[in-house]
Amino acid sequence: MEKTKKVCCIDGLNINSKKSFYVFVLIISMGFSGCMVGPKYTKPTVETPDGWATLQNLMIDDKPGVPIGIRGSKQVDLVSWWDCFNDPMLGELIEKAVDSNHDLRLAEARLREVRAAYGVSKAALYPQLKGSAGYKRQHESENGPYGYLSDLDYNEYRVGFDASWEIDLWGRARHEKQAKKAEEGAALEDLRNVLVSVIGEVSCSYIELRGFQRRVALIEKNMATVQKRLMLTEKRFQAGLASEVEVNEVSANLAGLTAEIPVLEGEVRQRIHAISTLLGELPGKYVERLSLEKPLPDLPADVEVGLPVELLDRRPDIREAERRLAAATERVGVAKADLLPRLSLSALFAYESLDFDRITDSDSRASSFGPSFILPIFNAGRIRSNINVKTAQQEQALIKYEKAVLAAYKEVEDNLATYSAQQRRHEKLYRRVRKLQSTADLSQELYDKGKFNLLEVLEAQRTLLVAQDELVQNEISLSVQLVSLYKALGGGWGSGSKKTAL
Repeated sequence: MEKTKKVCCIDGLNINSKKSFYVFVLIISMGFSGCMVGPKYTKPTVETPDGWATLQNLMIDDKPGVPIGIRGSKQVDLVSWWDCFNDPMLGELIEKAVDSNHDLRLAEARLREVRAAYGVSKAALYPQLKGSAGYKRQHESENGPYGYLSDLDYNEYRVGFDASWEIDLWGRARHEKQAKKAEEGAALEDLRNVLVSVIGEVSCSYIELRGFQRRVALIEKNMATVQKRLMLTEKRFQAGLASEVEVNEVSANLAGLTAEIPVLEGEVRQRIHAISTLLGELPGKYVERLSLEKPLPDLPADVEVGLPVELLDRRPDIREAERRLAAATERVGVAKADLLPRLSLSALFAYESLDFDRITDSDSRASSFGPSFILPIFNAGRIRSNINVKTAQQEQALIKYEKAVLAAYKEVEDNLATYSAQQRRHEKLYRRVRKLQSTADLSQELYDKGKFNLLEVLEAQRTLLVAQDELVQNEISLSVQLVSLYKALGGGWGSGSKKTAL
């Protein structure tokens, strides 16, 4: 026996009643879709200083004529702050690190993940439509409701569409979407924060590399001088003009200098390995290229640090904390919306037939449409407890934001204080080296005239070498401290790389 099955047809409704029902549902949906429960997020205001306290104190306390060279009286662009070192190789290494560093690639992957989650949250605002098709071979029981039929075996074919849509009456889906959007922003700021850190690490490793190379060169220069002194002393000893003690003193001085070089060369290799790894390469990749000695990068005469108020918009960690706060605030709205009814619309349109040849006939059509409401009545306080959880998380996010702001200002002030102190120390060390150089030259001159003994000459040269090495170390510290200052200011993430412009 041939037959056609229908599912929930609405042919019993007249056309006017169907239209009225659709219009009613549409009006209700549009009316409630503008309602949003929960807090409306606004960016918090925090207290910012009018100027950098460290610089103000320096202007009051420092003696006239001491060059500090730090200014914070105008807005400044710190996009490519490393250009101030005037070292093309440093810029090239930073560019390579931005493209290949593994921490940056990992942060990029996290950003793509969060952006995809944002796409998922947006989809919840729109109707969902699914197509379906199916085939079923059915055998009816002779003792069942269809047992009187002569044909107990038949095929059933079905093809159609299902649609569903949960109306966002109270802004639950919109809050969730905005929370995901804020989390996307936080992931982007995390990427920028990693970028600032990587650029700083590459710069510090490169500066230390050149510093250790300079220290090696300084020792080798002094070794050459001591080597000549040893040859001269040995000749004087053979001529009876010097004692064996003098020869041994010069020889021991030379051996001491020689012993320091392997340690410094090991430090050079470690810095090259660190740079190679930061650039996403094997540790030995850049040994040949970076082993060639080059001078320390130039320090700028003046350093512009900008205004304190700029820090809130420049530091990626502060921007990330603000986005985390925004996400936590939106999640409170999601939790509060769970207290209220949820309205969903569902619809079905399908063709269903026992005969495949008649699947598209008008008699094979099946359809349904209707709303459904869900109202929480009893859940043992689960929803309200969840609201309290989200509210507490919002409070924590606000505290973390305020803490990040304070920590950022402290970090900048600390770096300003340290950098200015290192500058003043550098001035004193430089003057000391000049005086010791004069002393060493004079002692050598007096020794050549027979008015000074060799031990006094060697001691003057040793003291000069120690002072010169201390000056080089101070120059390294000064450059590294300047890098730390630029990192604390949040500079570097707006560079021309595609990663920073995401």
